[in-house]
Amino acid sequence: MIETIVTNTQLSQNKIRIKEQALKEAAKKGYWIQILNSEGNEIYNFNRPLDIPRHYAPGEIVYYTNSKNKTGYYVSTYFKKEGKETFTWVCGIKFPVLGKYLFLKSKAQLYLFISIVIASFVLVIFTAWLFGKRLGSPLLHMINWIQNLANGSYFEPFNKQGNAISKKKNGQLKKNFYVYDEVLNALQQLTIKLKKNQEYQQKLEKTREEWMTGVSHDLKTPLSSIIGYADLLASPKYQWSNEEKVEFAQIIKEKASYMEDLVQDFNLTFRLKNEALPLNKESTDIVEIVRRSVIDAANLPQTQNQDIYFSSSHPTLYRDIDPVWFKRAIDNLIMNSVLHNSEDTVIEVEVNKNNLNNIDNPLEDFYIIIRDNGKGMDELTKERLFDRYYRGTNTSQPYTGTGLGMVIAKQLVQAHNGTIFTKSTLNKGTEFKITLFK
Repeated sequence: MIETIVTNTQLSQNKIRIKEQALKEAAKKGYWIQILNSEGNEIYNFNRPLDIPRHYAPGEIVYYTNSKNKTGYYVSTYFKKEGKETFTWVCGIKFPVLGKYLFLKSKAQLYLFISIVIASFVLVIFTAWLFGKRLGSPLLHMINWIQNLANGSYFEPFNKQGNAISKKKNGQLKKNFYVYDEVLNALQQLTIKLKKNQEYQQKLEKTREEWMTGVSHDLKTPLSSIIGYADLLASPKYQWSNEEKVEFAQIIKEKASYMEDLVQDFNLTFRLKNEALPLNKESTDIVEIVRRSVIDAANLPQTQNQDIYFSSSHPTLYRDIDPVWFKRAIDNLIMNSVLHNSEDTVIEVEVNKNNLNNIDNPLEDFYIIIRDNGKGMDELTKERLFDRYYRGTNTSQPYTGTGLGMVIAKQLVQAHNGTIFTKSTLNKGTEFKITLFK
């Protein structure tokens, strides 16, 4: 616009004239015009606003040109020298100006401008929503998950259908959770670990309660006997013979010994159940361990009329075990066959190595079989054989054990990464097979 004004300005003998057509165009678009002389005084104006000065000090015109947000005008200048005089054209327009006075020359352009503004606003809202869905929603999900963990609820938050929010129905991760894959995996591992710790604590607490209940219950009977015979010995009403005193003392000793065994067995089952028994594993000859158990059983008074045989496919078979505790498991299983069968029972114990010619199943290592031709067990006895205190109904003589022998045997075998398989038929005998895995 200022170039148009300058081009259409006529200067002659200090008279200034701007062509009418140029002024109409300036008026139509909302411009005002000033022409200054060398001293900065206004010598011509067209539609100059009242807040625009008529005189400019040196450098002041620069302020108006570069301070549109302060003055409220867009201001442009043009300098031209005519003879000895320098003239300055100043052209300004109100800021901001909408519609026909600036960029928008028609209502259609105004509507277009408004439409662009609205579309931009909608785009911003949509972008914010998309950002929230893509990034904010997973973050909120993880915060809720962490709050669940803090409140003792060890599970990932789920939707109304009962599915994890971060996963599809097929179990795959949703797309908007991909960026947090590692964080979600870490949360999943933490949840599993905390849940296992909780289950372990509950299991420990339950075992502790069972232990206390069992000890208090099982100690009542022998303790009552000890108290009763002690009262008899201490009673001044009776004069006991030496033989009677020895008998009473022997009974008290047996009951005290039984209580000691019971407490020790309870402690052992408690530690095994909670995986708190330290096993001092070392390379040990399995054949020799089982042979010692057979020899110890053969030297017992209860086995004088029973036949116990031992065999092994190898002279030595080494394995990392705790020799003390592993022998305890074998002792308990052999004694079960000894005590629950008649005097003419034959007991066979053998040690062998699995898959000598088969490399397809390298996990199976040793197996030990304890077999007898005794009374066998019915289905109920087989099902409850490894229950605490269960003694079955086939005991041929009074049995004063703690009732924990088979439980301890199974727990000790499992602690050595093994299993016990039981096969038994009434009146035909029983077989225990202990399989150890690498």
